[in-house]
Amino acid sequence: LSGVERKLFALPVGLGGLGISGPVEGSDFEFRASVSVAGDLRRLILDRQSTLDGCRTETVAEVTRDCLKDKEVRMLRKITEIVADPSGGRLKRSITLAQEKG
Repeated sequence: LSGVERKLFALPVGLGGLGISGPVEGSDFEFRASVSVAGDLRRLILDRQSTLDGCRTETVAEVTRDCLKDKEVRMLRKITEIVADPSGGRLKRSITLAQEKG
């Protein structure tokens, strides 16, 4: 696969891709998101708490929302890179058509 095709396959279906992400590309982001979301639970485990009283669910929801927003920004950057790539030709047209709503 070419670099352009690999980027296209990694895009979500709603953005014209196949949703097949490369594990190397997203691993750092996914690890940081996991650490952020699990921070309170980690602290409770280390403190040997038997209840979830110290876990702030609003914080988990906020971190999750921020992670999803960051992921969306990364996907939009990928689309920009694909469209800007001069070797794309027919592929660019396919992306544009796949993104159209209607």
